[in-house]
This record gives sequence, structure tokens and C-alpha cells, in this order.
Amino acid sequence: MNGSVLTLCDGSFQMPLALFSPHPAIASLAEKIGRAITVPVQCHLVREEAGFLLVDAGGGSLMGAGFGAMAERLAQRHIRPCAIESIYLTHLHGDHIGGLIGPDDAAAFPRARLHLSRMEYEFWTSYADAGSHAAIARDARRILRVWAGRITLLEPGESAGPMTCLPLPGHTPGHSGWRYGDRTIFAGDVAHHALQLTYPNIETQWDMSPADARTSRHDVLYCMRGYNMRAFFSHVHSHP
Repeated sequence: MNGSVLTLCDGSFQMPLALFSPHPAIASLAEKIGRAITVPVQCHLVREEAGFLLVDAGGGSLMGAGFGAMAERLAQRHIRPCAIESIYLTHLHGDHIGGLIGPDDAAAFPRARLHLSRMEYEFWTSYADAGSHAAIARDARRILRVWAGRITLLEPGESAGPMTCLPLPGHTPGHSGWRYGDRTIFAGDVAHHALQLTYPNIETQWDMSPADARTSRHDVLYCMRGYNMRAFFSHVHSHP
């Protein structure tokens, strides 16, 4: 696979450093910049000879002010929504799926098909409407209903088009990466700051299972260092 990858920033949010587990590197960062970091929300556009693929869709109008820039960034490059043929989701949090629908609640990409982990889909579609993650589940179900009939669910290791589903649980139970060819991984929310790639044992409270997320981080780093793979992340700069 030789498709080019373009990173598109849909917006950003503030993340308190207190959400990271205690670590000297985090403490040093706090001394330099204060109590919070600005976290970008990035999608990845893959240009192939046959068309365009998209990994995650940003927050769109679902996430409110400060989000929704991806549509404009595509337009600046003269890429129409109908040119996107496949969308691969790492997980179903709002900052990754909000851009799938427009302000009118219609599908924002009229010709595309969604691909995601079956475990991720089943977890959020069966989640009870109570608890700290209830709003996430409601948003996910609402957007998935719009895309009903255009969703492909994959098991770990299964492929759809040029992408292979990689289980990278922890941030959510079904959080997945996507392997593109032999040298590229789209790793989603395996990390929320570059320091976690230097010190992978730094955890964050936003991960539903911090221990599993730590293991997934180590797995991605092993691919990068052991197999010379490039990795693209949703919230930190890419590592080609």
C-alpha cells in the first residue's frame, strides 16, 4: 500500500494534567505550562488510486464550539464528502464520530461505509442509560442509527478493503487500531500526549481500563520500534 496520509485537525479541547497518573515527566510539564494541555482532535485521510479513505471523523457539530473544522479542511483541498468511500472508526467517542452527521442529522458522507470493531459496537449499543458513560452511549446510538445499513463490523484481525482491524483495548473495551499495508498503523487514543510514547506506563483517567490501555500502548510502540512502522494518533503528532 502506497497511499498518502493527510492529517486533518477537526478541533481541540483542554485536558487537565491531573488526569494523568503521577510521573516526574508530567510534573515537569505542569511546571512549564500550567495545569492543562491543549489536545488536538485529528482525523486521517488516506488517498488511494481508487479514492479516499478516512480514519475517524472528528467531533463535528456534536462536540460544539471549537470543533467541525474537518469539513472545511476537506473543502480547501477540493475533496467533496461524496469522494469518501470508506470510514474506519477507532472507537465511538463523540470526538471521533460527531463529524459523521451534519447539522441536519443526515449522514455527512453520502457514499461512505463505516467500519468498526464488533466489540466496540456491541458495548455501546447495549450500554445502560445510566452512569458516567451514558451520554456517550446515547450519542453513539443516535449516530449509528443514521448510518444503519451502511456499517461493517469486524473481528480482530479481519480486513475490510486495505485496512485490518487491530485490537487495542483500554481507552474503550473495543478500541481498535487499523493497520494499513505493512508499515502504517492508525492507533487512535492509545495516547493523549507524546510523553506517553516516551513513558508508556503513564496512564490517564479517561481510559476505561488504564492497564489494558498501557498494554496497547506498548504493543504500538513495539510495532514502531521493532518493525519500523509509522503510527498516526488522534491526539498527538504522528510518528512516520
